[in-house]
Formats: sequence, structure tokens, C-alpha cells
Amino acid sequence: MKKIIVFIFSLIILSGCTKKLSAVTNNDIKIFLDGNEILFEENFPYIDDNKVLQFPLDSVSDIFHMNVTWDNDKLTAFIINDNKKISLRIGDNNLILNGKSLPMSSIVYKIDGEVFIPLQSVLNVFEYETKWDDENKTFEIKTPPDKTQIGSNTFNFACNLANKLEHDYFFSPLSIKLGLAMLANGIDNETKKQITDALKIENLDEYNHYVENYLSKIKNNDEVELNLGNSIWVNEDVLNDAALKKDFVSIIDNYFYGTVSKVNNQNAVEIINNWISEKTNNKIKNAVDSPDFLLSLINTIYFSQQWELPFNPKNNLQDNFTCADGSKIITDFMSKKDYYNYFENDAYKMISLPLKNSDLSMYIVLPKSNDFSLNQIVFDNLEEKHVDVKIPIFKREFTMEDNLKKLLIDLGMKNIFSGFSSNNMLENYDSDILCDKIVHKSFIDLNEYGVEAAASTLIMINKMSLPASDEIVEFYADKPFKYFIRDNSNGEILFLGDFSSIQNN
Repeated sequence: MKKIIVFIFSLIILSGCTKKLSAVTNNDIKIFLDGNEILFEENFPYIDDNKVLQFPLDSVSDIFHMNVTWDNDKLTAFIINDNKKISLRIGDNNLILNGKSLPMSSIVYKIDGEVFIPLQSVLNVFEYETKWDDENKTFEIKTPPDKTQIGSNTFNFACNLANKLEHDYFFSPLSIKLGLAMLANGIDNETKKQITDALKIENLDEYNHYVENYLSKIKNNDEVELNLGNSIWVNEDVLNDAALKKDFVSIIDNYFYGTVSKVNNQNAVEIINNWISEKTNNKIKNAVDSPDFLLSLINTIYFSQQWELPFNPKNNLQDNFTCADGSKIITDFMSKKDYYNYFENDAYKMISLPLKNSDLSMYIVLPKSNDFSLNQIVFDNLEEKHVDVKIPIFKREFTMEDNLKKLLIDLGMKNIFSGFSSNNMLENYDSDILCDKIVHKSFIDLNEYGVEAAASTLIMINKMSLPASDEIVEFYADKPFKYFIRDNSNGEILFLGDFSSIQNN
């Protein structure tokens, strides 16, 4: 009986859609994608009574390189692009994105067996630039910039750091990159090139604009608790009559949303530590232990979000975890059977655990051999599988200082630790300066409900006098694994870690 009712309702929708659209067919519409006209052999676009361009669904995949599927039983189209998945139902003037209903300019139609969608509404979700000229019946489309390339470059930088570490580490590649990028904006010539090459930044001006857009997107997202803070601290007792150059301050202000503050030898430690603690929800404390600096460039990141598919604590269990040294230790695991994006090959298994109301996911990678490298990971081949997953519950804190300095030197950043000109950063200051100290602190708490993580990167600048399927697959993380939090909309790696042993939390 239920199927009969759905069938009758579908006929009503289809008949209404056909009647509304058939009288306003227009085969003379001109559509341009990045300046090139799109030509149709059949199934031309239409304009409906609301003067909305209706585009044939079967052309979306070929023209825009999107993954398009059609569910005839549900009368629903699913479109995946840029790590976003939307659904559109015939007769509905809303699309569904990450569980949220978003209004469209018109409904979805089905005419003579062909589905037509309000193209402008769909492209706007995927951040295409669109312009509709109703008088001339011309629709211009501009492909969005490849944001994932910059994010992927962060992943390459993260891999280069992680591959030089051994076991039980955790850090924020994004935090380190933003801190060093701020520094690069105050440096010129070879020293600047060493930083941008190591960070995989091809054009610093373009990267600054990318940071501005990314931070703006984060600030305007009320559904995800993700906060990034950038700041510069000037020690007046050490800097004396010198000052930051206005151009440098302007870049930090306009692109990094950073603040510039003054401190002195008496209050620097307390004020800066309080700022970092506040920005990281009290997870990073006592990051600064001395006021002995000219300038301090600081980035903080705090993240807390629930799983899209929470784990039930009733399903928790105790089991052995095999540590990197071969020893087995009993620890608490959370477990669940559900549908996740999953991939497996001869080198590793990988699962993506989506986080609620966001493009963010936590990825967990189980290597199959000791010579596994993070550079082997690819993200385009995950498929939805029914997975029986088991993951340790853990909470950890980490600090990187001397080892981070050595890693950055190994990646080619030598000059910032040995000395460089202060001309691009300071005025009324004649001496060269150097990065006296770089400290990265991080925190993670992973449990049945979600994940909370925080990090801070402090770059201390001083005078040169100092040296510088339905088949269920198993994913049991009961041996050393890698894990990271990735923004799927642009590929940014917010946090990355290695879990190789059981520690007392």
C-alpha cells in the first residue's frame, strides 16, 4: 500500500512539473564555462516560469566532472564534488547538504524521462561563480580555484615532518605552517625562499589570500567549533625604539586576522600564556617560560566536534593493543559497525570518520608493513563500506622544540635559525635577527562522542647574538596507526599523529 501511495504521489509531481515546463522550452540559451561555450546534441537546458535555468542532469557529470547518481525509487539525484555531497528530489525546491536543507531558486523537474535541475543553485553550493543574463539568455560560469592543491601541499609538508619522527607524536601541520608563513611575510630573498619551499607555498601572495578566505570561512561557520588565532607580541624592553614595519603589520592584520600587542619583561610570560590558554580552551598552558625575545609570532588552533556517527559507550571493550616494540597492553576501545568511507590496498587500510555538520573527518591509517610512508596515502579512492571498527580511547599532550627546529633545518630552513636581515620586519633596528626558539605544543582527546584537539606554535625572534560493499570489513586499530584531522573541502591537515604505545593519561 505504501509503495502505491508513493507511486501516485510521484505521478502527481511529474505531471505538474511537465505542465509547468513544457510551455517555456528554449533551445537558444548560451552557456559558457570558463569562456568556452557548452554545446548540446540533445536535452537542451530550459527556462521555467520563474526564469530559472534548468539544466539536464545527465550532462552534469561530463561537463563539470561531478559524480552523479540517480535513485529511481526515491526520485532523487545525488551529486558529489569537492568532497561535498548533495541530494535533490523531483518536485522539491530544496537541496540537502550534510543533513541541512538549503533553498533553491526553483524545483527539480523530470520531463520525458530526463531530469532537469536549477543549475545556478547547485553550482553555488560547489562555489562556482555564476552570472545569468535573462535578457540575452546567457549564463556564464567560472570554475572555482583549486583550493585542494594548497591543502594538499600542507599534507606534503606534514608528511615530510612526520616521516622524520618515529613513534607517538602529534602535532598541527596547519598551526606550524601558519606561524612560519607569518614569519615569511617579514623576510626577503633566500631566507624567505627556504621557508616557502619547505612549506610547499608556491606563491606567498596567493597563499595570503587563501589564508584570508579560509579563516573567514571558519569564522562564519557556527556549526563547527574550530578557532584559529594569530598574534605578534613585541617586547618593548628589548626592542627599545624600534618598531614593526607598517606593511608587515598590515599583512598580518588583513590576511591572518592577527593582532599586535606590546609586553615587557615583567608581564610577557603571564600575558602571552593567558592568551594562548584562552584561545585553546585551557588545553595549552605554560607555553612561554621567558620574556627574552624581541618578537614572538604565535598561532593557536582549537577544535572540538562530535562524530557524525557517535559510538555507543555500551559497546566499549577492553582488548590488547600491540605496541611498536611488540608488547601487548590491554586498553579501552570504542567499537561500532556502520557505513564509512574505507580503502585498503597492499600497503595500508584507511577509514574516514566524519565529524558532525562539517567537511572535516578524522582519518585513521593502519600500515601493513614497517616501511610504510604517509606519502603513499591517496584520498580519491575511498568507497562506502560496511565496517566493523575498533579504536582506542585516548588523551595525550605533546611538546616539540629542539626536535622541531632540527626537522625544519633538515627541510631546508637554515637561515631563520642562523640569522637574517630585519629590514622587512622592523624599522629603526640595524642588527640582523634570528629565530631563537620555536615551540609547538599539542593536545588531543579522542572518545566515543567526538574529538577535541588544540595546538600552539611559538616563534621567538631575537638578536643575532644567539645561535639558532555490504560485506563487513574489519578495521581493528589494535596495533600502531597514524591519524589526522583533515578538512575535506580544501585538503588542509589540521592535526596529525602516530599512536604506537599505551600511555597513562
